[in-house]
Amino acid sequence: MRKHNLSIFVPVNLNCGMPAAPDALEDAILTLCKLGGGATITDASGVWADPATGRTLREPVRIVETDAEGYAGILWEELGTLARRIGRTLAQDAVYIRMRPTDAAAVAPAPADVPIEDLDGCDICGRAFGSYHRRESHNARH
Repeated sequence: MRKHNLSIFVPVNLNCGMPAAPDALEDAILTLCKLGGGATITDASGVWADPATGRTLREPVRIVETDAEGYAGILWEELGTLARRIGRTLAQDAVYIRMRPTDAAAVAPAPADVPIEDLDGCDICGRAFGSYHRRESHNARH
């Protein structure tokens, strides 16, 4: 199994311009928290070319994302189910989703008695570290 970054772009407004009910955003947050243990929400703008008019349209969106470990097919299906649910709730033609492999990790702070320069990386091979303890075990192999 691999860790993946899962993102869904939730419209802030309905197609008519009225504010969307908060239920769809809450659904996205709760679903992604269930999959990854937490979520990050970012305000952004969605921009696309309307095929019917040829005009470039822009709308505010909230990107809800998490990093989840699991089988890609299962995670993609969960994300797709969420997008279909939100699309139906907000009467959207489509809801954008994205899934990418990631090596992201939550990094614990170094102990207070460890000098910051000891966190930079291996003096021999230059490999960067995310924690003091990984540095110690890595350097022991040299």
